[in-house]
Amino acid sequence: MIARRKVVRIAIIAAGVVLVAAAAYGAWLWATYPSVPDVMTAELREAIFFIGSDDFPKMFESHKKRYVNGIVQRLRQMPLHEMVGMMMQGRGGDMDRMRKVGQNWRSVRDREELEGNFLAMFLDKFYEQPEDERTTMLKMFINMQPEEARRQQERMGLPSIEQLKNGMARFMSRQPPKVQAKMSQLMLDMRRTRESMGLKDPWDQPRS
Repeated sequence: MIARRKVVRIAIIAAGVVLVAAAAYGAWLWATYPSVPDVMTAELREAIFFIGSDDFPKMFESHKKRYVNGIVQRLRQMPLHEMVGMMMQGRGGDMDRMRKVGQNWRSVRDREELEGNFLAMFLDKFYEQPEDERTTMLKMFINMQPEEARRQQERMGLPSIEQLKNGMARFMSRQPPKVQAKMSQLMLDMRRTRESMGLKDPWDQPRS
């Protein structure tokens, strides 16, 4: 009987220690966890720039995933031309901030899944546009100078075109069939538009 009481007493003490430790951890977490903006109400550009902050890597991976999917949801609500315009803007300090976004982004554990969500959203929005608007947008992309695009990617810390090409097959193989089909259609439309403009694929040109 005495031994049993001793075991019960030890169990109660152990449970108390665990509860105290859990409370201490909770208090520490509350005091040290980064202050994260409300992704659904913050100014969208600032919400994106937060990914490049020193606080973003300190978030739980599940919280990072919810945050990025919140940005995708916000972008889904924007007209496509506004979304593309916002993504193409950026000078001076904005480019430095986007470079940090790219650096932090590469450390996200589920980034391929999140990139797939963004790609699916973009393709859906693109093919919801009238054909003439799609053609105008394709021509805008085609008219971007390749070397300037490369410089923008380097400043923003994004993968090079060569890296994207090398990883695209693996990345697309993991996407749903609907996304694969729309991406194939986009590549076909891009090639046809480029040919109609009398242009060759700039990424196939040897670099000087």
